[in-house]
Amino acid sequence: MNARGKNEAEGNPCSDGKVTCQTTRPAGFSSRAAKFDPARVTRASRQSTGCFRGIKVLWSAKLNTVLVLFSGISFLAYGLACFVSPYIKREFIRYGMDSRRPLVGALQIGAAVGLLGGLSQPWMGCAAAIGLAAMMLVAVWVRIRIKDSLRQITPALCYLLLNAYLGWAAF
Repeated sequence: MNARGKNEAEGNPCSDGKVTCQTTRPAGFSSRAAKFDPARVTRASRQSTGCFRGIKVLWSAKLNTVLVLFSGISFLAYGLACFVSPYIKREFIRYGMDSRRPLVGALQIGAAVGLLGGLSQPWMGCAAAIGLAAMMLVAVWVRIRIKDSLRQITPALCYLLLNAYLGWAAF
């Protein structure tokens, strides 16, 4: 019997009548709602995880969402700029890839939409992130080939690492 006078097994779809199944929650989270209660965290749970696992999981999920939004919006803007910006057109001429500029722009727009769609369909976000990481690997290689400085290579390298992380851990 619980505090309300009801049997815990009643109305529980995963109950066999004798033992009530329980879902596993990070230490410190109540069973009624996903609210964190520091008083519920035991010393053993802190020692077994090395930190407050519940807070770490929530923080990680929020950070991943921010990173997905940042990368998705960035690639959407850059993909659109491939079609309209004279500066981007000059850059692609400098790379020796002017004929591929519309394709790169379209791929970046498609991948940006995939990243943003990954917030509701994880498989789509994972595929888009891996595709963008591969595209940024090629971008780093092109910039090394044309002998750009480290300062010019850094943005492509950062987006490579960001999207590799998103493809591996965020979805």
